Amino acid sequence: MGLIEVVGIHTPSLVKKVRKIDVREVSIFVYYGVFLAIIFLVFFYFKPDILSYFMKSKIERVNIELPTQFVQRNQLDRIGNALELYYLEKGEYPYRLEDLVSVQLLRKNDLFYQKGASYQYELKNGKYYLKH
Repeated sequence: MGLIEVVGIHTPSLVKKVRKIDVREVSIFVYYGVFLAIIFLVFFYFKPDILSYFMKSKIERVNIELPTQFVQRNQLDRIGNALELYYLEKGEYPYRLEDLVSVQLLRKNDLFYQKGASYQYELKNGKYYLKH
């Protein structure tokens, strides 16, 4: 019907157009670069030993102790959870807290608070009482 006419195949040019360098854009970058370089040079001229602070700096460890009430509460919760796990596995609570260490539910130092004082554990009528 003559609606489509073949005029030829055009392939894109492999040569890219080279954009002309705009002197104004380049001069702005050069200006800021030179400005920053001058600032750094002046800074190091007046404070030449500033880099030694970074090279010799050491981070010192700060001894921060947790409040004992949080440590004790956490230990009581750990012991309580270990007692419940022991009960679920064995069907009864242990007679002593050291039994939790022997079945590896707790570590030996989890049974003590404040410089070696141990937690008080009592087993009565199938219930346990834990005090410090």
